[in-house]
Formats: sequence, structure tokens, C-alpha cells
Amino acid sequence: MTEDKRPKPTCFVIQSFDGGTYDRRYRETIKPALLKAEVEPQRADEILGLNPVIDKIETAIESASICIAEVSEDNPNVWLELGYALALDRPTVILCDKSKREKLPFDIQHRPIIFYRTDSRSGYEELESSIVKWIRNELDSSKRISNIRMLKPGSEKATDFEDYEVAILSLAFAFWPTTSGSIGHWQLEQKLKEMNFTEIALALGVSGLVEKGYLNEKLLIDTDYNNEEYKAYSVTNAAIKWLQENKNLLEVKKQVISDDYYDKDIPF
Repeated sequence: MTEDKRPKPTCFVIQSFDGGTYDRRYRETIKPALLKAEVEPQRADEILGLNPVIDKIETAIESASICIAEVSEDNPNVWLELGYALALDRPTVILCDKSKREKLPFDIQHRPIIFYRTDSRSGYEELESSIVKWIRNELDSSKRISNIRMLKPGSEKATDFEDYEVAILSLAFAFWPTTSGSIGHWQLEQKLKEMNFTEIALALGVSGLVEKGYLNEKLLIDTDYNNEEYKAYSVTNAAIKWLQENKNLLEVKKQVISDDYYDKDIPF
């Protein structure tokens, strides 16, 4: 059997360096979890030395496949690096010790967050398991929607759908083979924004597709985040049939990153 030579995805770990609690948590829990998820861990002090330069950290975040940010305590550097990762729309999993804080700033409450316990060995085991699950899930989601079917140029008149409706159908269809068979509202909103569609396009598209019978909306329970409910969307059989019958009108649209992509405002 030929050995897979493809490089592993990388995960940049945003965390305080304290020579104690957080360094130990990285070595004993976070890093082993990332390796188990088949991701290459990177932390600033490991790849840049003891005195990391902000430019090099930004470059590491830009090149990372995914990030993890430990926000249990307020550290200006951690919040700055997390903000930069989110401004780049880098898939990011946030960690927070329940004993330190139970609520996070409004701007990040809707993102993937693992609230973990440190009062017993089982708490660390749960943290490791959750990291493996979330990293795999975020990378899989990112991969699914990095190349999606969109209308070919000039095909707009050949369909009764608006271009944003086709984008919504395509994104939802990309998640049809998954366990939940649906895409979360936040994920859908973020991807449409990347395609330069507005919140109005999202609202019009979802409401129109639901009314036409091409999209289902439902409430799911996030068992990894305090059993919070979140809205998700799935394609109907009619939508799948339409996509199959009109695949000649579609093309794979690859994401092209422009020079001003990295000039987005930090979302705090």
C-alpha cells in the first residue's frame, strides 16, 4: 500500500505561556488530542522560540488549517490572536475552564466552544475527547464547503432561482451526507458572507426555499455546548432532484483570496 505523503493539517494553539497550569494542559491534554485527530500542533513558543514576534504569529495563523484558543483567563495577546484568526475566518475551536468563567463575550458565544472541567481526571478525558471531535468536525465542514457547486457565468437566466438561492441549496446539499444531514445557521451565514451575500440574501433565500419546498429548517441540540438549541437547514428530495437535473448549469467555485482579504476588522 502506498504511503500517504500529503502533509497533515496544522492547528495553531492560541494560549498563555505560564510555565505551569496552561503549559501543562497543552502538553498533557491539548497536544495529545490534536495528534489523535491527525493534526499537527503548533504553539508560538515551540515554533518561534521564547520571544515570539507578532508578525510571525500572524503568519502562523494565516497558514494554519485550524486554530484552538484557550480563553479561560483574560490575556491581551490571546484575545488579539483569536480576533485575528476570526477575522481571517479561520476555523477556530475555543476552550474555556468552567471554573474560571461560564459566559464569554457576545461576539464569540455562537462559535464552537468547549467548556471543560478540571476538578477530576474525567474532566481532562472529556476535554481531550471533545477536542478530537470538534477538530475533526470543523475540518470536515471547512473541506465540504471550500469547493461548492455554483451557477456558471451566463446561466442565471436558465433557472428560476436567484444566485443566492443556488448558493444556499449547494451549501446545504454539501452537508446532506453527514450524520445530521444539515448545515447550521451560523455556518451558512458565514459562508454566504464570504461570497459577498448579505444577511438580506440569507433571509430571502431561506424563506423562499422553505416556502417552495426545497429547504427544511429544524432545531438541533448542541450536546457539546450546554445543550443549546440552534437552527439548521437541510435539502428536501425536490432540491436534490433539481440539483441533479441542473448540474450542467453548475460549476465548482474555488475560493480566491484577494490581497485585501487579510485587512478585515478584528471582530471585537
